[in-house]
Amino acid sequence: LNRGIATLKPELAGLRALKAPDDVADVYQATLTAFSKELDELEKTVRRLHSGEDPVVAWKTLQTKLAPLEATQDSAWRTLDIPACITS
Repeated sequence: LNRGIATLKPELAGLRALKAPDDVADVYQATLTAFSKELDELEKTVRRLHSGEDPVVAWKTLQTKLAPLEATQDSAWRTLDIPACITS
């Protein structure tokens, strides 16, 4: 999880530095918001694991939290026609 977080943080920063065209700015912002929330959930999971939470429980909780965020991002990337960012 820590390596994933370390990889995703600069990616989010890079995406935040871009400016979307006005006609899709709201979709792009929704994507960045979901991406940011996804990172927050990853960081919360790491903290819970360090606090002694059962890894199976932590992982299942993370999966539950990430599913709607990933769906939001997939939909937005499809709307923006950026297939490289769509999870399979």
